[in-house]
Amino acid sequence: MLTCGLFGWVWAFVQAAWVKKVDPESKALLYYGISVGLLVLTFGAGFAEGMAGRPGAANGGIFLICRIAGGIMWLVAAFNMRSSIEDHYYSKEPIGLSLNGVMTFFFSIYYFQYHFTRINEMKQRQMTGYPGMISARAAMNGLAAVGLAGAALLDRFSPQEYSFYPRCPFYTLTGHLCPGCGATRAIAELLHGHVAAALHFNAAVTLLLPALLWYFAKMYWTAVREDRIEWPQIPEPSWRIALACVLLFAMVRENRARNFLGS
Repeated sequence: MLTCGLFGWVWAFVQAAWVKKVDPESKALLYYGISVGLLVLTFGAGFAEGMAGRPGAANGGIFLICRIAGGIMWLVAAFNMRSSIEDHYYSKEPIGLSLNGVMTFFFSIYYFQYHFTRINEMKQRQMTGYPGMISARAAMNGLAAVGLAGAALLDRFSPQEYSFYPRCPFYTLTGHLCPGCGATRAIAELLHGHVAAALHFNAAVTLLLPALLWYFAKMYWTAVREDRIEWPQIPEPSWRIALACVLLFAMVRENRARNFLGS
């Protein structure tokens, strides 16, 4: 959210390039390239139309089709990479890894990274070779740089005034708000110190952002000092409660939106 999706794009390519090393037949890198190319096309068109004083011109027609196609290709790439990972860890390195389809659909890059980290730690404990993706220090420095670039972009080009920011694929396909809808505008308002406006756009993200930044700061400090990623140890009840609250928030907000439109 804070990086406007840029980190997801970059890290997806890093993961797909690593999977290409262990499975030369993987097509995930190609599919991600097509997906990002389509999304960059709509992003650029929206930016150009916004600068020309036509902020809504790139939200329909061929650009909407490209946006939807880009989202579909992203999912195709994620499931292709899932297949390659499972094949590799069933045949060449048989550890019996099985990846959940639902988690792949919603959280692909984070879900994959979680398993990559676990496998890497296991390999290091066994003192055997393991083809590394990228050092933890470089990864976290890159993420921090992308986050700062995203924050600068939001500060300079308000989502309220410019329409080139990526639209939520769930909302585009279904017409219903997801828990993350409004997050970009909320973060933009927070950058200007407008807490009330941020709560209006997405209360869940506004309230959770300080905790997320704290966890990132702890991970970043560990990565810079020790060149390793230490994932936050969140008690299971805590993340379950947080997830339930976010889902409840999404349902209440969707219901309020329907009542407002129906009134």
